[in-house]
Amino acid sequence: MDKSKPSTIPSFFSASFTPAMLEEILQRIDENLYLHPLIADQSKPAEQQHYQFNQLPLPPTPPNFFERVAEIRGAQAPYYAVSGNFLARLIKRTHNLVLKVFGRKQAYFNNLTLNLLESMAAFTSATQEHIKSQSVLTNALANQITLQQTDYQQLLARIEQLSAQRNDDQQRIEQLSARHSEEQQRIEQIARDQQGIIAWVDIIARKAEMASLNAREAITNQTQGTKGWPEPQIVDPEKYAQRLTEMKDQVRINVGCGEKPLPDYINVDMRPLPDVDILANAHRLPFDPGTVFEISSAHLIEHFREHHSRIILLPYWKSLLRSGGKLRVICPNWAAMLEELNAGRMPLDFFKKLTFGAQDYEGDDHFAMYTPETLEKLLLETGFRHVEKITLNRINGGCPEMELVART
Repeated sequence: MDKSKPSTIPSFFSASFTPAMLEEILQRIDENLYLHPLIADQSKPAEQQHYQFNQLPLPPTPPNFFERVAEIRGAQAPYYAVSGNFLARLIKRTHNLVLKVFGRKQAYFNNLTLNLLESMAAFTSATQEHIKSQSVLTNALANQITLQQTDYQQLLARIEQLSAQRNDDQQRIEQLSARHSEEQQRIEQIARDQQGIIAWVDIIARKAEMASLNAREAITNQTQGTKGWPEPQIVDPEKYAQRLTEMKDQVRINVGCGEKPLPDYINVDMRPLPDVDILANAHRLPFDPGTVFEISSAHLIEHFREHHSRIILLPYWKSLLRSGGKLRVICPNWAAMLEELNAGRMPLDFFKKLTFGAQDYEGDDHFAMYTPETLEKLLLETGFRHVEKITLNRINGGCPEMELVART
């Protein structure tokens, strides 16, 4: 071994290294075996496990460790100093020779022991340095885990806060939903009530309209009722009597004949025109109720308001007809007129004249226009049982006319 090299190896085999000292070192090693907290206790639930990272103290260096190693390295072989008389010097030389011859194995063993001690000391130093580095890393890891545990605890607290807030929000949502359902039910009820009110308003409006129309017709009927209309005048009583005799129980009258009297009818008009048999208003005819077989009217009903025809004129005519009698109505077909106008086959002026009347004398005004469907409905509403559509689009003087027959 190189004795010039400074020795830093502690001597664990010093003669002064007593068993008690060794026992103390082993005891401290056992006490420092608390690295087990680095391993989680698997017997506990995960949420109850706690990890603790503490800096572990290094085991103490044996007393006078480095001095003892230096002492062993510096120790000289136990040679005798050659001095004294001849005999003493001879004995010492002999002893030194014996020591040189037989002490080589002991020196070799001592060198092996020192080499082993050097290796152990180097390993111990490296182990201590490693433990120091691991301790630093362990402390850093412990700090990081502590921070993570703090963040985890804060996160748990935030989650609990959000969960509580979510529960509150859910309760508010449920309350708002329940309130919304109640409001929706109230809105639906209000809508139903409104629909009912609208229906009632519509009914009331119709009733008010009908009441207004009825009042107007009632006033007109009071001032110009059956007794208020002009008294019917027979133009030629003999001819009239002869015509009634010929008809027997098949009395047929043509109301509002105008310039187109019918040969087999008793012709009635307000104007004294040729071949007129009776000068009378259509509301007052010289016939008893239930005695007329047929009433014919051509282009007359449009000269009266529809409501007036519904409640006064048509009921009066129906009252004159006997059982099984019939009412023949000829008037413009307004739907056909519109088709002719839209197709360009009827001039607007002519359409206007047909719609509103020629207005060339008193009473020559049109107050209502009908289609086959609306006229049929009007006749049924006034009590006639059956309506037959004879023709729907017959051209008369450029006017598309229709003919319907209603029976009692």
